[in-house]
Amino acid sequence: MKNGVKNGENTQFNSNNQPSGEAKSEGWKRKKSAQAFMDKVMEYQELSLEEFERIEKEAEKSKAKYTIRDVMAIKYVSKGLKSDKFLLDWVDRHVSKAQFNKEDENQKEPISKYIIEIVEPKYSQEEFRALSENKV
Repeated sequence: MKNGVKNGENTQFNSNNQPSGEAKSEGWKRKKSAQAFMDKVMEYQELSLEEFERIEKEAEKSKAKYTIRDVMAIKYVSKGLKSDKFLLDWVDRHVSKAQFNKEDENQKEPISKYIIEIVEPKYSQEEFRALSENKV
């Protein structure tokens, strides 16, 4: 693609290149579902190991009490506890490559000034002034 043209066709965003409302809605549902799953995983990760093992055993005994999402999240966390490879993959994906919250970045004030402090000056202020004025 060069300058918005791919295979001789214009690829700029316009009303003709947008997905349908149903497709957008379906995409948002999938995104919300994935977020709900990861929220459940994060909730389980805050438990003590004893509490998590109790929930894991309880999910096996009383299947009507837990949703499929709950069981999948329990298995996901459990597998992470038992497999070093899985744990490293999880850390890589959710910690080291985690996406930042753009809202937080937008709330920061822009840099308006810089303050430079020389901790161990090589020259005194008078010597520096003389150097900067080419008097030395």
